[in-house]
Parts: sequence; structure tokens; C-alpha cells
Amino acid sequence: MPPSSLPARLVGAIRLARYLRRLPAWSETLGEELEDSDVFRQCAAHIRAVRFPEAEMDAGLPVGVIGQFRWREGRIRIAYRHPAWGQEYLWEGESDQSEAKRLLLQLRLVSTRSRLTHLMLMGLAQHQRMFLDSGDPLDLELFTQAALGRWIDAEDRQGRRLVWHLPATVDPSLISRAARGVNMLTPQGQAVSIRYLMPSVRVVLQRRLKALLDEEAANLRRGLIEQPADDEALRVRLVERWGIKIARRTVSLARQTLGLPASYRRDGRHTYPPRGTAFSQVYSLTAATLRDQVLTGPGVYEIALAVGEVSYPEGASPVIYLGHSRNLRKRLADHLRPDTKNIILRAYLTGSRCVVRYLSASTDDLRVVERALAQSFEEIYGALPKGNRLHP
Repeated sequence: MPPSSLPARLVGAIRLARYLRRLPAWSETLGEELEDSDVFRQCAAHIRAVRFPEAEMDAGLPVGVIGQFRWREGRIRIAYRHPAWGQEYLWEGESDQSEAKRLLLQLRLVSTRSRLTHLMLMGLAQHQRMFLDSGDPLDLELFTQAALGRWIDAEDRQGRRLVWHLPATVDPSLISRAARGVNMLTPQGQAVSIRYLMPSVRVVLQRRLKALLDEEAANLRRGLIEQPADDEALRVRLVERWGIKIARRTVSLARQTLGLPASYRRDGRHTYPPRGTAFSQVYSLTAATLRDQVLTGPGVYEIALAVGEVSYPEGASPVIYLGHSRNLRKRLADHLRPDTKNIILRAYLTGSRCVVRYLSASTDDLRVVERALAQSFEEIYGALPKGNRLHP
């Protein structure tokens, strides 16, 4: 079907989807070019820029984020680095000129993306207030892209007079496109991808389960408890502390995904990783996850199978590689390249779904930390991880 015969709403949705594929900086540049054009100046009498509610401007924010969540008298406001994000263009009157119609279409795209982004941020601010107040990742609540889309649908249709209408339904795919490359500062100054503020059930469960097990490890070291909790006891604690109602089997699967052993292997005789090792949560080893979740600074990392285990002389473990780098994100991305020189690791990465976790370390301590992890692993399993050909 030729484009001219498609329904106008469908044509608009296709244009918006293509526009949302662009990174945020492109929207800022387009807005500047439109305002600097001759046709914009000719049509200035028809155009009015209107700031969104709860939006303010701060050109001093760092490049790489579009804005910051800020508390103002008990309310969250959004400070934007560039005016393109904090406003929409209203067109008043009519014009039959073809150039004016083309400008109107471009302004509509810019305004629709800006409105969608602002509503996304306001929805996230409302549902993640505890996290924005504390900065503690454990305070991040389950809030999926689908849930955010439903909130926007309701918020955008509460009788407000809008010149640019969002699509009839803001579905998860639209949210995903609009979130691409969008980073914000928290009130505490931490830069986060807005996808970080939309954790799934799995991510919330793993993060909170890890907190329980870290707490357990600390109590074991201090002699405050004698035995680690089994999966049923962990399930009960998740219900008591956070109201997470899940089956024991789900707890077991989440624990295994985190790379943490069963209770009988957390009793002090098995110490990989060594107690007190401040690993991050587990992330899927994909290019998208590396871009959104993994730091660019120095650190030590562990790559493991997402499902299943590898046989070693003294047992089985999902861990397949330990490494370090001055730039974690770049090194892990290099592992995903088809021409990576470690053929054993490449075989696992191409044949299985893998996950990664990491811990930050100073540049001077990278080899020391990696060596300690490798020695701990070798003592327990009788060999280095399969992908490590040499001792660190």
C-alpha cells in the first residue's frame, strides 16, 4: 500500500517511531535549526512555545544527560539542560504555504517527543519517589514500561487541551524507543538511564535477594547467626520486608542467577567469591545492557552462564571467566566482538546466554583483586574458570 493511501494516524505513528530512533542530541539540534530557519521567523506570529508543568531550565547541567530530578517544596520538578525538552510548540491560526506545513509537521514531531519524554519522567518521578529521595537502589519499585505507558495514557487524557496528541495507546515499544539514550541525574547527582528506573520483577527480586544475602554474610562474619537461611526462609524474609510474594522455587532460581550457592555452601567453608566481595547485581551480557548499566571506569568482572553450570574438578559453577579492565564497558563490549581472540570464551558467548557482574576497583588494585578472586575460585573448584587460560 503506497504511503499516500495509509490512514493519517498510521502515517503519523510511523513518522514518530522513526523519529524516536534518533538519539536525544538530534532532537536538540533539530529544535535549534527549526528556530533559526527563515520559515520559522516568517511564521513566528503563529508559533508559541509553552513550558510543561513542573519543568524548569538549567543550561549548566552536564552534557550526556537531558536533565535532573529536583525536589522543590516536597514536589519533584524536572530541570532540563536544553529548552527543547521542557516545552512544546503551539501553532495558532492556519497557513496554506507548503513550507509552513512542512515546518508544522517538524514542530509536531519535536513537541510530541518532548511531551512524551516529560510525561515519562513525571510518571517515573511519581512511582519512584522513595528511590529519588534516598538514592538507594533497594527503594526502586517494580514499574515496567507497560505500566508507565498506562499511566501516560491516563495522564495525557485528563481533559487537558493539547495541540499535539500522543498516539492512541502509549505501548511498551513506544516507551522503549523514547527511552533510548535518555539519561537523567538523580537529586543526589547520580547519572542513570531512565530504563534503570523501570525495573522488571526479576531485577527487583534479584536486587533485594542479594541485599538479604549480603546482610546474612555480614551477620555470619560477626557471629550474630550460626546458619545461613535456606530458600524457604529467604522467601519468608522477602515477604516480611518488602511484601514480595513468590514461590520458593522462584527464590532458588533468582539465587542461582545471582551466582550464589545454596545455604549448605554458604556456611563458611565455601568462600567464592570471598565474603565481603562487593559485586554488582547480575546483568545480561548484551550490547544494550552494557550501554545502559555497566560503568566505564576500572574494575574486575565475572562472566557466567545465565542457565546451567560448567563442570570443574571439584564441583560445578556457572562462572566461565574472570577479568579486569581500566574501562569495564569497553572490555566487555570487546568480548562480544566476533573476532575476540579467546576462542574458549567466544564459544561460550556465542553458544549460550551469559551474564556479567562486576566490582569497582582502583587502577592500582585491579590485578590484586582479580588474583584474589581467581585463587578463591581455584581453591574451591580445583581449576581456574574455563575461559581463563593463564593465572592473573
